Formats: sequence, C-alpha cells, structure tokens
Amino acid sequence: MLNYLTHSLIVNLIIFQIIVLLVILSNIRMIHRARRHVPPSVFPKVSILIPARNEERNIAGCVQSLLAQDYPSFEVLVLDDQSDDRTSTILKQIAYSQPKLRILRGSPPSGDQVGKNWACSQLARQAKGDLYFFIDADTSRAGCTANTHNCPSGEQADLLTGFPRQEVYTWGERLLVPFFSWV
Repeated sequence: MLNYLTHSLIVNLIIFQIIVLLVILSNIRMIHRARRHVPPSVFPKVSILIPARNEERNIAGCVQSLLAQDYPSFEVLVLDDQSDDRTSTILKQIAYSQPKLRILRGSPPSGDQVGKNWACSQLARQAKGDLYFFIDADTSRAGCTANTHNCPSGEQADLLTGFPRQEVYTWGERLLVPFFSWV
C-alpha cells in the first residue's frame, strides 16, 4: 500500500481536490448571482418537455407538480415513448382537467437518433414556447419555471443546464449519488 501512495499520486489528488473546490465555489457564486436577476416585464412562454417511458410510478407526481407552479405562461408536453405500462392512462386522467398538458405519442426511432435523444427531438418539434425546459419524468419539484425563467436572459445565455437536488435515503446513495454528475 505504501508503494502505491507515491509523491506524484498525492500531488495529483490534491490538485484534483482543489479543482473540485474551485468548481463548487464557482457554482455557489453563480447560483447566488442567478437569483438576483430582475424578472422581465413580459414573461416568455415556457415549454416544459418530459420524455417518459414506463414511468407509471413517477409521472403523476412529476406532471402535477409542474402544472401547479405559479407562472403565467407555460405548457407541459409529455411524450409517451411507447410505454407498455400505465403511463399513458395516468397521463390521460390528468390531462382531462388540465388544458396546459399535452400528451404526445412517440414514434419509432428514425435515423441516427434513438432513446431519450429521439424523444426530446420529437418534443422540441411540437413545443410552442420561447424557452424549452427538458425535465426527466422522475422529478417532482414545482416552481422550476418561476425560479429559472429569467436566468438565460440575465446571464445572456442560450443554454442553461441545472442539476436538481437529488433525493437520497440510504448511506450508500448519499455517498454515491453526488458523484454521478462527474461521470
């Protein structure tokens, strides 16, 4: 074991930890700066786009939390990507009383796009908003539109990527899940 801990390995580990610390500090600064942007006088229409395949356990909570947000101009589009569970039935029940929800039926992949990329491409073609928010079907956090709609214009950015807070329950999840964004 002592032969493994060479001087260069220790130096490289310290450099890596310094880089991680700098990234964390930069992200904290950016988050605080993003929250200080002045809301625009006109709210852009936001299309919240959710690719879903066999998400019967998660889809109701996700869609209902997004529909319940306090934002004046948004639509929620869910692409049922050929699910073989109750995802479509659950979505139809929700859509019955929610005019802001549109359900799209995914078509088989064509060309080079497959999987989630193909589903997101189909969603983007049907979206009518000025901003597109792509959200995984296993999320359940309302308020994302109200909290982030002014970030792209305030940062003069064309693309905004966020990492949501992960719900973890076991010690193993608490140790491993934070590192998934590094992989």
